[in-house]
Amino acid sequence: MRAVIISEIDGIFKKIVWIEECATGIYLGFYGKSQGMHFSYHQDGNVHIKHGAQYLPMYKTTPINEIDKFVSITSYGVPLEAGYEFAMSDYVKSKDATAVVYINPEIIQRKKILNVNAYIVRKGAEKDCISNIQKFYQSLTGQSFEVLNANFFKLDIYKGFLAGVILCGGKQH
Repeated sequence: MRAVIISEIDGIFKKIVWIEECATGIYLGFYGKSQGMHFSYHQDGNVHIKHGAQYLPMYKTTPINEIDKFVSITSYGVPLEAGYEFAMSDYVKSKDATAVVYINPEIIQRKKILNVNAYIVRKGAEKDCISNIQKFYQSLTGQSFEVLNANFFKLDIYKGFLAGVILCGGKQH
């Protein structure tokens, strides 16, 4: 499974984020200025960030096959005040993606920050995952965030699980 999330900026389709399943785990990466970086959640529970050629080990957590409901791969905030430099990779077609998700740019443009939240979710726990992130954002003081879009992608290797990408927008008061 490989999914690409796109939007339209100044009349041009742009790639924002990708998520991919491999035998070694689930990977989430970005385009534009952050295209050399990805986060990975490995089958044994090790979580890494890779920036360029450098691996930055983060922590070890639950192995994928032992996830009860859902676990976070990462949450990554993208400030939107300076424009959309984060999404500089033009989208022409995606020859290697099994899913392409389009996000209405008017939804994204309402906010000052785009948070990309990626999860591994046991099938049937999608509602719990969305409810959890909504409660988290409601608990933040001084910030107003809302869930803009939630996507869950069926995994082929890790059957019984989904890769979730939840986009949230917000602005500081």
